[in-house]
Amino acid sequence: MDIVSTSIYILLYIFLLIFVFSIGILSPYLSKKDIGGIILIGLIIGAVGGLFFISPISEDLAEVVGTGYSIFSNEDELINVDISSNSGHNVSEVIKTASSLDNVHNVSTANITVETGNFSNTWDQYIIVGIKHNINHSENVGNVVVDNANGIIYMNLTGNPDPSQVVEDVSAFLRDSYDLPTLSSLVRVQVHVAPNDVDNVKEQLHEKGYPTTDVEGPIENIVQSTKNDLSLGHITLITGIIGMVFAILGICVDKVYNTWKRRDNNKRQNELSVKQIKAERRRQQKQAKEEAKIRASQNQNNGENPNIPGSNPSRFNKNFKAIKSNDAKSNELRKLKEKSKIEDSNINERDFEDK
Repeated sequence: MDIVSTSIYILLYIFLLIFVFSIGILSPYLSKKDIGGIILIGLIIGAVGGLFFISPISEDLAEVVGTGYSIFSNEDELINVDISSNSGHNVSEVIKTASSLDNVHNVSTANITVETGNFSNTWDQYIIVGIKHNINHSENVGNVVVDNANGIIYMNLTGNPDPSQVVEDVSAFLRDSYDLPTLSSLVRVQVHVAPNDVDNVKEQLHEKGYPTTDVEGPIENIVQSTKNDLSLGHITLITGIIGMVFAILGICVDKVYNTWKRRDNNKRQNELSVKQIKAERRRQQKQAKEEAKIRASQNQNNGENPNIPGSNPSRFNKNFKAIKSNDAKSNELRKLKEKSKIEDSNINERDFEDK
């Protein structure tokens, strides 16, 4: 399915989820008994939407998952090229040509399969031991599996040896030791490329006439695992759960919004009260400064030093004059008293003389 069709299917499923979410938002206007019904509706709509809109694009979704993983992965993907001895291709030439292609990091030989006539099962262990220890390239042979009924010998290779030489050594060992002919052989060559270059390199190999069988690697493993997990039953279950989640989110969003709004209002009120307290303090400080200025100006008009109370010179002069006048009056009174005493004494003397 192309990207346009995939996008349309995904958008349709998203619209269904939005519809489920909107139903959940209406829960404050419904009774509590209806909340279970809303969740059930979300389950049904999500499952039906997944059945009709997600299951047809499950393979594309697996590819999308693989593409997303490839962004964070630096591991190479392995393109398998199986070269048969009956195909007419020289294995060494195939490896050389594949190594020269654009965007190819490395080329290695993974395994070799040799086909002979069927043989007795009593030879199985002898053949395995002989291949792993008694041929010229035994150090490059890893695991060996023998199928005597079908006459097939399978061996993994290590160290990247020349696969043609390994096939010749195994054929000579089977012929000389057990009189078994080599009917055919199959060499698996693996081309190492970046995940984003797999399609480009596969096209180049096909142009050279080399058949590719499959792709191995971490990205491909994830894609295949995702495809296996995205069965029809799994898709229906997962999309149904997603529908339930959106219904619950719709039910809870009103409570979450009201709680957030209440906290925001409380925060604003607290901030406002703090601002009011600070403004009142500033007002009081300003008023105190203005009152201090007024007192200072009044003191200056009266001639007082605002820093020394009672320092008005005019008031001091008035007080001094009042004191001086009081002293003068007291002196005059004292003189009058002294004069009256003298006169009294003179009167007394006259009276005595007359007598």
